[in-house]
Amino acid sequence: MKSKKSLSCKSLTLLLMLLLVVVNNVNGIQKWSQQPRYQEVNPRGTIVLPCVIINKKGECRWERDGTPVGIYPQKYEWASSPENGDCSLRILDANLEYDDGVWQCQVTPSSFSVKDALISEGAELVVRGKQGSVTSQNEICAHDVINETNLN
Repeated sequence: MKSKKSLSCKSLTLLLMLLLVVVNNVNGIQKWSQQPRYQEVNPRGTIVLPCVIINKKGECRWERDGTPVGIYPQKYEWASSPENGDCSLRILDANLEYDDGVWQCQVTPSSFSVKDALISEGAELVVRGKQGSVTSQNEICAHDVINETNLN
């Protein structure tokens, strides 16, 4: 039979470990679980840009090409629950003019005295054009070279 002192010491150690885990999660700094990444979408399609934060206490924000983007029903909506750390953005009715570009997810600091603000790497979202309607710069140059050769 084990002594009461041995059991008491093990119980105390287990309790301290549990307390450390709880305190770490309560007072832990914000950190990334998932950041946005390169994606492509068809015109008028819907896509979700992922952004998931562990220990999120700040506010979620999004920007495209360095410009803040607001939440607008039927265009830009939360894909899940920002209160629970999922700041993923659902883009509806994708449009080349408004949605194609480099997107970043941001989270404000958990308080003014904690330096745990987050800014994701830029993630390119490509809104595909209609098939055959996009002409690359290389195709334009090749066309010009052929025309100049035929004229000479």
